[in-house]
Amino acid sequence: MLFFMATGFLFWSKLIRGESGRIDWTRLYVSRVLRLAPLFWCAVALLLAVVAKQSQWQLVESPLVVGRQILYWLTFNVLGVCDINGIHETWRIVAGVTWTLKYEWFFYLSLPAFGLFLGKKPPFGYLVLSLVVCAACFLTAPSPYHLGGFFGGIAASYLVRSKRLCNWATSKSATLLTVGAVGATVSFYGTGYATVPLLLLSFTFAVIACGNNLCGVLTNSAARKLGEISYSSYLLHGLLLYSVFHFVLGPEVSANMSEVEHWLLIMALTPILVGICGLTFHMIELPAMNLTPAATDLVRKMADAVARRLLGVRDCDSDSRGLPVDVSNEASSKAVRAEVCRV
Repeated sequence: MLFFMATGFLFWSKLIRGESGRIDWTRLYVSRVLRLAPLFWCAVALLLAVVAKQSQWQLVESPLVVGRQILYWLTFNVLGVCDINGIHETWRIVAGVTWTLKYEWFFYLSLPAFGLFLGKKPPFGYLVLSLVVCAACFLTAPSPYHLGGFFGGIAASYLVRSKRLCNWATSKSATLLTVGAVGATVSFYGTGYATVPLLLLSFTFAVIACGNNLCGVLTNSAARKLGEISYSSYLLHGLLLYSVFHFVLGPEVSANMSEVEHWLLIMALTPILVGICGLTFHMIELPAMNLTPAATDLVRKMADAVARRLLGVRDCDSDSRGLPVDVSNEASSKAVRAEVCRV
C-alpha cells in the first residue's frame, strides 16, 4: 500500500511541476524500465533456478509451454500469474510480491492520459498507449483499495503545497497522531486494503510527505540505507526464506518449528538479507539507474532511425524545391521524433 502511495505522490508531483506543461516522457519511461526491470529479471532468474531444482532438473511440461510461462513472469505478470513447469503455486517462491508491479506499470502508463486534465500535451503515441492501458485497467475491474493507495499519494502531492499544513505536520501532535494511526492499523486490521486502514495510512503518508520525520527516525542514516535497498528487500526476501525453509532445513523440520524458533530464525536471517540486498543495490540497481541518460539518448536515436525509414528520409535529402536538407542536425532530429509520435 505504501509503495503505491509513494508512486502516486512522486509521479503526480512530476505532472504538477512539469515545466511549461512539458514532460520528457521518453526519459520517464526509460528510467522506470531501468529502475524496475534489471533486479526483477534477476529475481525471476533465481526463481527459475529454484523451479528447476524443485522439478529435479526435468521438463515436466513442453518447452513451448514453459517458454510461455517464463514470458508471463518476465513481463511483470501483467498478462497474469502462472505456475512454471508444473510447480504448484510458483508465486510462493517470491512470497507472492510481484502482483504489485502490474499496478505500478498500469499507473505509469496511465500518466499521459491523466496529464491531459492537468494541461499537459503528451505525444500522440504515448497518449494512445495510455488510453489503451486505462481501458484495459477498467475492463479488468481492479480492487478500489489497490487503486486507493495511488490516490492517497496523489492527495499528498497537493497537501504538501500548503505551508500551514506542512508547519503543523512537524509538530508533536502530528507525530503522536501519525504513530497512533500506524499503531491502530497494525493492531486492529489484518490488511491495509480496507477503507479505515487505507484512510489511516493515507493520513500517515501525507504527514510524512509534509515533512514529519518521526522524531528523526526517518532521517537516520541507517533508515536511509534501508530505504535504498527496499526494492531489493521486497523482491528477494521470499527467495531467501523459501530457500532456507525448503533446501537448508527441509519442509518437515520447518513445519515442526515452534513459534519462538521461527522468529529467532527470521531475526538471524535479517542481517543476511540486508547484506545481500546491499550488494544487489550497488551491483544491479544503481548501475542500471545511472544508465538512464545514455539509454534515453539511444532510444531517441533509434526513434530517429525508425522515423527516417518510415518517412523515406536520408541524412541528406532534398525538399520540395529540390534544395538539399540536412536532417542530421538537432532541430531536424527533433522534428523527426515528433513525426514518429504522430505515426
